[in-house]
Amino acid sequence: MKEFNLKFEYIGYTTSNLERTLDFYVNHLGFTKQEIKKSEKFKNRSVIIEKDGYKIELLNPDYRIAPLNSGIKMLCFSCKNIEEAYDKILKLGYKILFDLNIEESSKFFIYRDPNGVFIKLEEKM
Repeated sequence: MKEFNLKFEYIGYTTSNLERTLDFYVNHLGFTKQEIKKSEKFKNRSVIIEKDGYKIELLNPDYRIAPLNSGIKMLCFSCKNIEEAYDKILKLGYKILFDLNIEESSKFFIYRDPNGVFIKLEEKM
């Protein structure tokens, strides 16, 4: 089979609350709002957010073309100072699900976004 010439564009993420999720990713993780999409035909609304060239399309809960029970289980972001990020997350009141862990090649911890998606922050060593 001949290979397609593909370029990754974005991940579609069905949320439980679009506004709350948008606020989390923009004001907490530093994404920027790129585009708001509306479809009168399907009565859908979504928002494209971007950080460092990576895009996520946040879909409203009743997005009609998304399959039921869909979503993302975990998003992983790298950072330069994991201890500083860890302290900031605690001060913001987020519950750490997997405490700061040091492995051979990285340090990381895991908490959740407003929809229950695991957020893994990682510092490469």
